[in-house]
Amino acid sequence: MMYKYIFFLLIIGVGSIVTTEATPVVRKQNLKVLYVGNRPDLPLPDYYTTQLEAANFADYKGRMAAFETMLKEYFTTVKTIDGRDYSEKLSDEYDVTIFDALPKPIVRPVVERDSVFGFATKIQRGKFLSDDFDRPAIFVSHMSDEIGHQLGLKLDWYCLCLFYHALNVRTEHPIFHQPFDVKITFENRPTPDDFYLYSQDWVLPRDIPMWRVDRDSSRIGMVSGWYGVEEGGDAEIISGGHCMKSYENMAIGRHGNFMLWGFAAAPDRMTKEAQTVFANAVCYISHFSGKKPVVRKFNYPTLRTKIQDFLTVLTPEGYQTYLKGVNTYNQWLEKKQKEIQQIKDRPLRKEEQDYLDREPKTPWSHIKYVEKNSSFGLIFDFNMDIEATRKYLVENMEYFYSGHEVKGEFIVDEEVKSLGISNRSVRLLEECVNMLETNREPEKAARILNRYTNQRFNTAVEWRKWLDTYRDKLFFSELGDYKFMGDGSECKDYSYLYEEEKTRPVVVSMEQTGEGAERNISVTIKIEKGYHIYASGGKDCPFIMTKIALTLPEGVEKIGEWQLPVCEKYAGEEGVSIYQGNVVFVQKVKIKDAKVSDRKIQCEVEYQCCDLEMCMPPEKEIHQVKL
Repeated sequence: MMYKYIFFLLIIGVGSIVTTEATPVVRKQNLKVLYVGNRPDLPLPDYYTTQLEAANFADYKGRMAAFETMLKEYFTTVKTIDGRDYSEKLSDEYDVTIFDALPKPIVRPVVERDSVFGFATKIQRGKFLSDDFDRPAIFVSHMSDEIGHQLGLKLDWYCLCLFYHALNVRTEHPIFHQPFDVKITFENRPTPDDFYLYSQDWVLPRDIPMWRVDRDSSRIGMVSGWYGVEEGGDAEIISGGHCMKSYENMAIGRHGNFMLWGFAAAPDRMTKEAQTVFANAVCYISHFSGKKPVVRKFNYPTLRTKIQDFLTVLTPEGYQTYLKGVNTYNQWLEKKQKEIQQIKDRPLRKEEQDYLDREPKTPWSHIKYVEKNSSFGLIFDFNMDIEATRKYLVENMEYFYSGHEVKGEFIVDEEVKSLGISNRSVRLLEECVNMLETNREPEKAARILNRYTNQRFNTAVEWRKWLDTYRDKLFFSELGDYKFMGDGSECKDYSYLYEEEKTRPVVVSMEQTGEGAERNISVTIKIEKGYHIYASGGKDCPFIMTKIALTLPEGVEKIGEWQLPVCEKYAGEEGVSIYQGNVVFVQKVKIKDAKVSDRKIQCEVEYQCCDLEMCMPPEKEIHQVKL
């Protein structure tokens, strides 16, 4: 992270980078572009299963025309079709396919819901492209997860919380230079507080350079994670974005022949610079025809870069960096508030009043800081002994094992540790083949070879031939289920193993109490530790707020408003509050007609559940209670 801080200081030291708007297009590129969207005269397809806020689809009727107009400015041939009319053969006729909507599914998604309460009991994701699809394609926003998840793409869902600015931009990348001339404009903007919360360090300055991509949008965009993305050389992070998660997020990136454009605005809501960069992105991805992803991400293993982050948290230097960051923030806030208090000649703007309402941050103790940023639960296993935890991690780093067999724990591969060779070193494979050839613990050697490769040979001769053939091409892939790859083997989809393991971090129940004419209707929401749902947020907050709506039978009326549970300020975002633990909402009602005693009160509960890593799609449940 430090090199990024130096980069920021260099930029800030010379002021914001201000350049001209994109120059007019000189000539169209001779490319054939296919846009897959939703026809404005048709309703959305019935195979959309992700429950997103209605606003996310509010602009779909104008998107196809906006993309067609913009793309025809840059390319000689542009075709727009509805997703229901798409087939993969069509992409063979075009240089690039842009997916702004779901195509007709190869395998239809299935959502099974509780017949009474409406929550999902089983979700089987649909499949929209075949594994062999190798044509250049761009996904707009969350289409990369909707379509790419079943393909094992690294362009997956981290958070649907991307706003309008790009940051941490790799300005040397071709999409910012060619073939269409564009000079992107940076401005220094306040660093989102979420970046300090999720990045586990506080070295970022209070203002960072950002590039405006969307002027505004009725949709919020999607960012992907960054851990392990560039291993294997088949993927690249091109830009991050202003979101409500970590600074290290990926808003624009590529995996094989697929590209993520995480920003969600239609072209008529993009800046002209962004339109030109998008056109350059179309040209760039067109060069990856036939270059399918090498490493597929079908599992979500813990990566060693995350362990390194936790090690930083455990060090005294990491804690001092955190303290320095809190102190810098408080000094910055005090200066900002004094400047605003000097304004006398006009009413304060909303953002100025927001700054005045902020409180200085109170730093956590070292142990509290470690606890808040803890991974794997190890700090608790060592009774909050920071040094013992750090020592254990360092000693076992090269023997750490994750993958589909192990989820969310720090597991040491004791068999590999007994050999004293890192499990990400090709030397481990060499040693195990030698053990087979010399008949030294051959069973253990075979287990290790089977664990860390996709091969299943029966003899030492076969293993030797394989290793000698691919030794110089092999690389260790953590995202690829902790396997050595480069031998042409495929990553395996283990998602079927977890179909019946759908956990519900949020459980909703409803009951009535009291007798006579007045009753209490209580809605209890139990939230698993480490998760939260949202109580309130600002105008631009992308999360779904918790909503509870009663439907009362005739003869029953409400008394007053809902009695709301206590909420907490969300540590990473001003103006946002959350619910954690068990919370109870109570509404008093009055029964005016005794004849309604056999009738039911219905309650619709809508919420979005998140943890520190990602946000899940919103849920909507319907509960009933008999009077």
